[in-house]
Amino acid sequence: MMTKEQIAQRLYEAYKTGKLAEDIPIESRPKTMEEAYAIQQICVKQKLEELGEKIIGAKVGTTNKKLLAQNNLTHPFFAPLTEQDLFQGDLSLTESPGLTLVELEILFRFTADISPDADEKEIIANSEITLAVEVPTRRTKSVGSVMDTTCDMGYAGHVMYIDNFIATPSFEKMAQFQGRVYLNDKIIVEGISADVYDNPINTVLYANEMMNKMYGSIKKGMIVMSGSLTAPAPIEQGKYRLIIDGLGETTLNVNA
Repeated sequence: MMTKEQIAQRLYEAYKTGKLAEDIPIESRPKTMEEAYAIQQICVKQKLEELGEKIIGAKVGTTNKKLLAQNNLTHPFFAPLTEQDLFQGDLSLTESPGLTLVELEILFRFTADISPDADEKEIIANSEITLAVEVPTRRTKSVGSVMDTTCDMGYAGHVMYIDNFIATPSFEKMAQFQGRVYLNDKIIVEGISADVYDNPINTVLYANEMMNKMYGSIKKGMIVMSGSLTAPAPIEQGKYRLIIDGLGETTLNVNA
């Protein structure tokens, strides 16, 4: 059996070197979300203290209610983001072997500090949104469960967004954004923001709760990724085009 410290060290070394680690033995993997978050915190502490990274926001995953039920969970998973998780340009499956999925999301950027007990009105009044793409990036050779993902820093690693922000609309309108993902000019997935924990504002509220519980409050300029509007698509080589009606579009080239 591996201890949580040994698991965290294996994941952190893989993060630092960019080389995939051997899978965590099944008998040592976290059995509860509490165990998963304990490992995540050790990894994040090493990133901050040893690599000098800074937390710039958070991501929330498994936000679809059907997926939550299938995984016997009542809440999404959460993980912090650092500036090293942002990217621009093309990606390479060879150079980044942990690339796992392609997700179309809404990114919130905060225009003021957010209080620990913020409600939807405070979030809407103090944020702006834009289209974002996340390519979840694992540190182990195989894709794991939600708990494995959580302890592996939420598979954080590659977030891209377009610098075309709009003021966050009403709660009702936040549930009405429609998005599509194309691969080589063919639609592969499409969805609506109402499938993101019923409303992306709900994921931000949850991220704020977890940030304050684990890593500190959300400050002006920080970001939160909503969770995917569309079913997560396994990453493939090719040219992606990602669109959210009313927020814009972007492209992403994935090379061999």
